[in-house]
Amino acid sequence: MDIKLKTLLSVVETGSFTKAAYNLALTQPAVSQQIKSLEQEFKIVIFDKRKKKLELTKEGELLVRYAKRVDQLTHNLTIALDSIRKNISMKNTLVIGITHTLESNIIAKAIAQYTSENNAFHIRLISDSVKNLYQKMKTYEIDICIITGNISDKDFSFIPLDNDTLAVAVSNDNPISEFESISLEKLRHEKLILRSISSDTRILFESHLKTKNFDISDFNVVLELDNVEVIKDLVRDNFGVSILSRKSCIKEIKKNKFKLINIDNIDMTRQINLYFHKDFQFINELKRIISIYNHLLVN
Repeated sequence: MDIKLKTLLSVVETGSFTKAAYNLALTQPAVSQQIKSLEQEFKIVIFDKRKKKLELTKEGELLVRYAKRVDQLTHNLTIALDSIRKNISMKNTLVIGITHTLESNIIAKAIAQYTSENNAFHIRLISDSVKNLYQKMKTYEIDICIITGNISDKDFSFIPLDNDTLAVAVSNDNPISEFESISLEKLRHEKLILRSISSDTRILFESHLKTKNFDISDFNVVLELDNVEVIKDLVRDNFGVSILSRKSCIKEIKKNKFKLINIDNIDMTRQINLYFHKDFQFINELKRIISIYNHLLVN
């Protein structure tokens, strides 16, 4: 990797020219010169000099995104070349990003079953927000991301996996569990345990509230957290109700741990998609994972 780009990433990571110089075993003037050379090469200003803290300009942010991509590709190339030199029969490695909600879905089980039947692949599964997964796709840190909703980016292609619907998760001990659906007016009187405001589940729920002239501030939100499994446990023990993905609760519903009910006149359906770069080579492998997923759904 170009030493200038490597220096830039170190400066951004540490937030300091001095710390970057120490990490790279360079002098601070040498680090400053590397950054200046990049600015001259691309005819841009990388850091906003009007700020006291190191803050990237828009051009600087773009350069850093591409520098991260180059860094990741260089890393992958180094591993591949090293394997060839050592005459190692290297497995194909796929890094799959998935949202926290879908992490609780049977998708992970489908991926695990695929790896057990196909010894040629090593798969690493990471979970994050849709926003972060998108950025990691841009920099080639992940090969595939499995998300709800769409990404508008001409560099990516996608295959639909499934549809999912949000519902109200309620304890079997909660009186409203006897009903098939609940009105928003009645839901306002329940203790709500919700995902964080940045989660795709929360965003979809709040967007539907607005179509009905409601705001999240109209509801009794008592707890916010991002761990879906903990939320399900709290709902089961009747500490409150939550808005959860039906597909993430398949196991709990089968075991009758709690119930899912609809909200009157609101359909919170969303599509689950597998996104990948247009130059992605393992489409048949993705289709096999989808086939396993569909088989698990009906069994």
